[in-house]
Amino acid sequence: MNPTTQSKKFRDTLEREAAPYGVTLTTKALDRLTQYYQLLHHWNSRVHLVAPCSPQEFATRHVLESLVMVRHLPGNGSVVDV
Repeated sequence: MNPTTQSKKFRDTLEREAAPYGVTLTTKALDRLTQYYQLLHHWNSRVHLVAPCSPQEFATRHVLESLVMVRHLPGNGSVVDV
């Protein structure tokens, strides 16, 4: 699958699945998350940042599941992923 197709599948999954996760994503957020996915996908084969998975699985398991907690953070809160 070429990178453009992967990015489209990732973004489409975010758009389709955000509401069931209780997550609202603006166009700007979708753009930035897609850029993040493209960057991570590019480097993952070199430095193994995450286990290989489909764009759809990455969107749900690595992005949307993490964003579920955002509504529980204070407005000026910070999060660190170790």
